[in-house]
Amino acid sequence: LAKRHTVTVKVTQGWLRGERVMSSTGITYYSFLGIPYARPPVGPFRFKAPQPAERWKGVRDALTEGDLAPQIDILRENIYVGKENCLFLNAYSSTAPCEGDIKPVVVWIPGGSFTFGSGNKDMAGPDRLMNGRIILVSINYRLGALGFLSTGDEVIPGNNGLKDQVMALRWVQQNIAHFGGDPSNVTIFGMSAGAASVHYHLLSPMSKGLFHRAIAHSGSALNPWAFDDSKIARRKAFKLGETLGCRTDCSKTLLEFLSTITARTLVNAVSEILADEEKIPMEIYFKPTNEHSNYMEDTFISAPPKQLMSDGNFQTVPFITGVTSMEAMYTLLDANERPCYYKWTNDDFEHILTKILNLPENKKKENNALSSKIKNFYFKETPICEKTKQRLIELYSDLLFVEGVYRTAKELSRKSASVFLYQFSYEGEYRLNKIFFKEKPLPGTCHGDEFIYFFDAFFTEALRLNFDYECSKISSRMINMWTDFATTGKMADTEIVNVIQGSLRGKKVTAYNGVTYYSFQGIPYAKPPVGPLRFEAPQSPEPWDGIRDASSPGNTAPQVEAIILNKYIGDEDCLFLNVYTPKLPSLTDGEKKAVMVWIHGGAFNQGSGNEDMYGPDHLIAGDVVIVTINYRLGPLGFLYTEDVETSGNIGLKDQVMALKWVQQNIAKFGGDPNNVTIFGESAGGASVHCQLLSPMSKGLFHKAIAQSGSVLNPWALVTNPRERAFRLGAALGCHTTDSKKLVEFLRTVPPKELIEAAETSRSPEEMANFDLCFTPCVENAVAEGDEKFLPSDPHSIMAEGKFNQVPCIIGFTSHEGMMMLRPLNEKPEMIEMLTNKEDSIIPYTKSLKKNTTESKEIGSKIRKYYFGEKYICKETLPELVDLYSDAFFIHGVKKCALLQLSHSTCPMYMYQFSFDEGLEFVTQLLAGSRTPGTCHGVDLPYLFKGFYTKQEYLKPDTDHLKIVKIMVKLWTNFAKTG
Repeated sequence: LAKRHTVTVKVTQGWLRGERVMSSTGITYYSFLGIPYARPPVGPFRFKAPQPAERWKGVRDALTEGDLAPQIDILRENIYVGKENCLFLNAYSSTAPCEGDIKPVVVWIPGGSFTFGSGNKDMAGPDRLMNGRIILVSINYRLGALGFLSTGDEVIPGNNGLKDQVMALRWVQQNIAHFGGDPSNVTIFGMSAGAASVHYHLLSPMSKGLFHRAIAHSGSALNPWAFDDSKIARRKAFKLGETLGCRTDCSKTLLEFLSTITARTLVNAVSEILADEEKIPMEIYFKPTNEHSNYMEDTFISAPPKQLMSDGNFQTVPFITGVTSMEAMYTLLDANERPCYYKWTNDDFEHILTKILNLPENKKKENNALSSKIKNFYFKETPICEKTKQRLIELYSDLLFVEGVYRTAKELSRKSASVFLYQFSYEGEYRLNKIFFKEKPLPGTCHGDEFIYFFDAFFTEALRLNFDYECSKISSRMINMWTDFATTGKMADTEIVNVIQGSLRGKKVTAYNGVTYYSFQGIPYAKPPVGPLRFEAPQSPEPWDGIRDASSPGNTAPQVEAIILNKYIGDEDCLFLNVYTPKLPSLTDGEKKAVMVWIHGGAFNQGSGNEDMYGPDHLIAGDVVIVTINYRLGPLGFLYTEDVETSGNIGLKDQVMALKWVQQNIAKFGGDPNNVTIFGESAGGASVHCQLLSPMSKGLFHKAIAQSGSVLNPWALVTNPRERAFRLGAALGCHTTDSKKLVEFLRTVPPKELIEAAETSRSPEEMANFDLCFTPCVENAVAEGDEKFLPSDPHSIMAEGKFNQVPCIIGFTSHEGMMMLRPLNEKPEMIEMLTNKEDSIIPYTKSLKKNTTESKEIGSKIRKYYFGEKYICKETLPELVDLYSDAFFIHGVKKCALLQLSHSTCPMYMYQFSFDEGLEFVTQLLAGSRTPGTCHGVDLPYLFKGFYTKQEYLKPDTDHLKIVKIMVKLWTNFAKTG
């Protein structure tokens, strides 16, 4: 099992232990689950307003969610679930508590007819909202009778579920700063009953000052299902008592009786009452009601919502509300269960309308006239039947949702200009309609369809395969619009740029240092390399219609993320890049800026160029355009059968395609295509060096920086790619020597299985020598129309001067080999092998065969040079770090520099990075332990802002920020002038 990366935070009740987790798309965030925000509402506290949460001793685990409220889970075979001790919330943040910028807070109030649902991850999975811009809080609150029963007097005033929400918002005000959230910038949002709850908080004096913006999806306090007058609420409470055997008209007697009934019995009794009544759409038994202000101090609302709205008694905060195009589509589920549904609806239309609209039953004549007008408006002279079901959906949508939502927006806009109204009409393959009506999905978007673009839920699992590229973009667009609103109270500050494939919508961003820049993320630079294009060279990207959202990163390549979670992430459709520019071009200012293209490292088998690792905030201050790219990794990027069946060095060819895209499009972002610098670290540094050697890259860049990586490092070039390819096939069950059969088989294997098999197919000796399975190679043969990226041995290319001669920077950190300690710490047997096997200490090279007299003799010399007479053990790890630094990095880097310098007239600069103060946790993350010196990769936080950037590092006059400024100036000056 992967080790949990936990973090503690102190709140008003005590200490909490949360953990760092990773989303399915590779985004890391911090999770704190099951935090009690109120005292358990049990025993004498049942039917009472919530009480403040109690303190605890020690550190409380916040690693699992709290219980949901007692309910019948209608989404899971109508089973009873939950416990009365349910007042918990969950908090999620993309950065560690109190690190990074203070972020806006978004509080999710779940829907579910005030009867079922929860804010837990199975109903509201947060992954999509973890884009680094907000702190997300989701809450559970009391439901049904336990949350909304009212006797219409001081005994049980009602609205306890809404008062629970108030208590949760108070907790947020008191504690969210400890998680990096801004208590003065809180947005509440919800859907359905959650949206009606949001509206109620606008109306309640109890909620004043607890939030600053609001979003209500498909729900309003003015919807007929969202409110009962106190007289109706009282009648319902006593009917529940009567159903359970308590016939009384005394509120105290009823309270005493109901306090003895189990929660399960209460929940089941309400279900029985509803089952005995007519099946009216959106029939909710217990719901919010008006309390009489003379009964108690803490009155949630003292009058019906309609009256409060017309009187102007509401908070004016920026507000978004809206509906889907066919909200009430779900009502036709009853038609599938009841053969006479349409006839019953047609014959009892007046009665149904009376119930839905809460019309007075003693005014039959007026009710009949109203129902006739409504029926004629929607159906004319046609009866309600199967053929007119679309009009029936429109009728129920208007009555149950649209009219109330629109009226709410209209009334609020009388006092506030910041009211935004939307209709969600996107009919993608990923919609609830597909679950409700599997065989014949109806046109339109139903109630809840927009919800699944914000959150993952267990009931959308069946639709997961339908979440295609278009759905992903709709999701990103909505999330970015909503998070922009949560940040500013306005809709997105966006910019449109036209590239060869179409139009892109980016966003304007302000960095920690006050520098503003424009961000365009997730731009496809090649056709998705899926299906028959797996193992093929990249193809040119396809154009798109309309404006493509570029406000969030594209997928990472399939990989096992080994630094944090040791978990599979990514998607084969991964050929995306990101562009960050300090200024977009204008008609009056045609000056182009230097371009820096970042090629990420990760041993050619993991990593990405996305902003969670490589945010541009530092470098953008150097007044350059930054491009970061994703490319194929592992066997999907570097498998090669040494014949025409596969294209070798595909990952490097992806990089070439990205550089071609830059040449064609970067001027649109204010960049100069004639002044492009490629730079990278580790495998990215080796990639930069490979681009220097490849004829395919000629003219695509003009300067190069290779950090801690060179093609002459022993891990950077595989000499037996064919053997590795067939070994992978055998590990997956394909035993053949035929390349065509192997490739056909491997194209059928899911990427997750390919990636995991590649990792497990390495021998212990290969692991000890850090011999990577799939890396660049010399290409012996290519298919017709394909090009050789590396046509001959890199050493020969350099010795003959046949490389792209441009100004270069090349260098390393003082103790590169420290990162090799992590696998040694995780697998102590590797140290034992290094000690007992004489030549195991020799790095893998093409010219030296192991287990020979020569190899043992060389191994003995190396051992004596670095260790003298000492054994290789934990006490001699510093010496082992020196050996690994020289063997795996420094020797190859220096050799490259000397070879290029001998055959080039262009400037060559070499550096050593030795600053090692303040980033101990990064070293710990990369190396698993710490010895003196600067580890491989520790130079990166001085060029990029990522998840590893602590807020304290960004304070003025810190040594960290001083080094950042020096590095940025050196790198960007080189990019500008060479």
